[in-house]
Amino acid sequence: PVRRSCASPLLQKVVQQRRDIPRCSDLSYRDSGMSQPQPVREGDPKPVRERYTSSYWLYCMKTIPKSIVFTRIRSHLLFNMLVTCVVLAARYFGFRPTLPALAHTLLGGFLGLLLVFRTNSAYARFWEARVIWGGVNNLCRDISALISAHVRPCAPVAARDLSRALLSYPKALARFCRGEKVEDSQNPYGHCLHLQRAVAAAAIEGDTWLRGEGVRETVSKRLYELQLARLATLIGSLSDAAGACARIVNTPLPLSYSRHTSRFLTVWCGTLPFVLAPSVGSLTLPLVTVMCWLLFGIEELGHLIEQPFEQRSFARSYDV
Repeated sequence: PVRRSCASPLLQKVVQQRRDIPRCSDLSYRDSGMSQPQPVREGDPKPVRERYTSSYWLYCMKTIPKSIVFTRIRSHLLFNMLVTCVVLAARYFGFRPTLPALAHTLLGGFLGLLLVFRTNSAYARFWEARVIWGGVNNLCRDISALISAHVRPCAPVAARDLSRALLSYPKALARFCRGEKVEDSQNPYGHCLHLQRAVAAAAIEGDTWLRGEGVRETVSKRLYELQLARLATLIGSLSDAAGACARIVNTPLPLSYSRHTSRFLTVWCGTLPFVLAPSVGSLTLPLVTVMCWLLFGIEELGHLIEQPFEQRSFARSYDV
């Protein structure tokens, strides 16, 4: 009976505060710089990520001249085509320079391994960045749930500050990953510090409110303290995620590794016409063009995904 009489006004006040204080999802999106999401109407097509299927092969072949990879390797490809034309013209006028095919055969295997390692290393960075952002997404959802369920009933002012800082954190992390210059208070670490201060304020505000309600040592108070401790731990995980993103941004693949791969590929493809011309003749130009396009494209794929946070024209589906 004592617990029931003490909890009754407490429960009424909690219900009243839940009606008065806006939820995290109801906060103004203008405070965080985000746009209000539009409701999905019945009958509208569901938004899906663009994925490749085997039925797109014809479309992919038609769009080769407009592809990002082809645009970036165009100058290098034109240079090799020019070298091939010079070699064919020299052979037409009687000068027939040749190179043994054995050297290209032996070095081709090493070049393939080097390109594979380079591309795999770049994709590992891309996938690590995606895992980090998936973790940030889950952390923000968990923190939002804790704020709504445990902090808002006892500390509404601190809950409002927590919610607004949480809404601003992903965008601040995105600007940080893209290398945009921001003030120290607006970077992700500054937002984490603001969140931790808001948790401390929630502890003081909640303790004052619980004492005013005559609640001293109850299960609800102990649960509130445990949830605040868990909230502080989750905010620390947000700071760890910012550090992991900084590791990817500030630590690219070694420059000497990329340069040696590019030099190796340029020399191998540049001397390829001297090997093919004696055996295939006029077919050397199309063969060299296709082979260089394939090899240069593999190398360029590694450069494209090496920095996963950079804004590129191909990154619409992977925007941070």
